[in-house]
Amino acid sequence: MPSFDCYVFADYSGSENVKGQRKAIALAIYKRKNDELQVITGLTRESLRQTVVELLTSCHVNSQRAIFGFDHQYSFPSGLYKELTGQEWKSWNQVLELIGKGGLWSSPCKR
Repeated sequence: MPSFDCYVFADYSGSENVKGQRKAIALAIYKRKNDELQVITGLTRESLRQTVVELLTSCHVNSQRAIFGFDHQYSFPSGLYKELTGQEWKSWNQVLELIGKGGLWSSPCKR
């Protein structure tokens, strides 16, 4: 038996303007019950957020399990490393070491 009833994946865009977002943001939804794949294009960040909330609500109301994936290009927030460590951020190795040692939760912020 599959673990989920609904599989959802969003291809996200870092574009600031709506036109760029509509060209780049898409949402794929696979519903196992009907073996149905739906691809929604032309979304903005806001319409993507609204669609995801609607999907989550629908799955909850119908007692369905859903898994969501988002293709974001996550980045470490500018200035956070220095705020946590008091040192300049020079490489991703520093960030990975900080995360690996639990430094994000145990390092006191320097203000």
